[in-house]
Amino acid sequence: MVFETYYFFKEHIFRIELMFDYLAPIYDLSLKIGNRYSATPVLKNVEFESGDEVLDIGGGTGYLGDLMKKEFNLEYVVLDSNKKMLSKSKQKNIDTMILGNALNLPFKDQSFDMILCVDALHHFMEKTRALEEMKRVLKDRGKIVILDLYPYLFLTKIISWIERRAGEESEFLTPSEISRRLGLETDSFKVNHFQFLLKAKK
Repeated sequence: MVFETYYFFKEHIFRIELMFDYLAPIYDLSLKIGNRYSATPVLKNVEFESGDEVLDIGGGTGYLGDLMKKEFNLEYVVLDSNKKMLSKSKQKNIDTMILGNALNLPFKDQSFDMILCVDALHHFMEKTRALEEMKRVLKDRGKIVILDLYPYLFLTKIISWIERRAGEESEFLTPSEISRRLGLETDSFKVNHFQFLLKAKK
């Protein structure tokens, strides 16, 4: 049973990596087209302090980080599990790029002032563990910011079906469920017809 679980996990990760390998060349273009659904909600609703150390989990090509760095004086770290996606961030104004997994963050406790997880949480296999890891590496009085789709929408169900067909996890959580699993003081609100933004304070 243990070996079956291990090989299922490896196969699952391989299929996700393969999907993002194909997406990497066009990922930035898709974000530019849908900019108001990715970067804009964060830029408009999140307050940064000068010099904040920010971790962008599932930051992919560094598109969001590049925009953040133009607007704010930040120490910006992008962590992603896909090599091809991450290689694109080398062309951008990102301080540090790390190939890693959200379920086992390669950082000491209380390393960051802000953690961003934009359109990424639903991809993680073990969401509770990922949220616990975010909380672990967050400094006292730091903030976690999560942007994702409302799970009950027809659009979300279509996206989830497509991603599952590609071998992905694709499970969307409600803001209240994220809040419950984090166990932190949270505030969430609707940023458009499809997405919510959740802020959690440690």
